[in-house]
Amino acid sequence: MPIIELTIGPLKAGKKAELIEELTKTAATITKIPPDAFIVVLKEMADENIGVGGKPLDRVKKERLQAVPTTATENLPETRRDENEF
Repeated sequence: MPIIELTIGPLKAGKKAELIEELTKTAATITKIPPDAFIVVLKEMADENIGVGGKPLDRVKKERLQAVPTTATENLPETRRDENEF
């Protein structure tokens, strides 16, 4: 059985389900292996345990949110402005 492992920041349950479904579907299409054969493992890590550009991800997210003018974020979906969801 093929195993797909993905290390990622925190996600809500609905996003996890969508990710598992899409990863499985894409891998099955490319490899011609039945979707039922795949195992998907999501390893969630807290933002403070992930580094980007030499900084903890939680700090990077806060800096990016502060750098975006308020008017630029008004039209973004709520999940894009939530610093706790990657």
